[in-house]
Amino acid sequence: MAIRSIFSWLLLSAWLITNWGCSTAEENSQKKILSAPPYQPLTDSIRKFPQRADLYLNRGLLLSQNNQHELASEDYRKAWELQPDEWSG
Repeated sequence: MAIRSIFSWLLLSAWLITNWGCSTAEENSQKKILSAPPYQPLTDSIRKFPQRADLYLNRGLLLSQNNQHELASEDYRKAWELQPDEWSG
């Protein structure tokens, strides 16, 4: 039950962030972050296997641990989009 509540909160956060949009400078900054350690290996794997929800979830968790919550929210949203049954309980 707690996991469902956390995931619901993360989805809401992702929705709010993505609907506010971001500028080109922000997009470049985000790409730079995701292309640097410790995120680069997961980002490379996501490029190779874009349909694997677990990769987005793992990168989202790593981003959250490093206070990159906006980027993490996008990855949580994508993981949910790819595999909604996994998270709905």
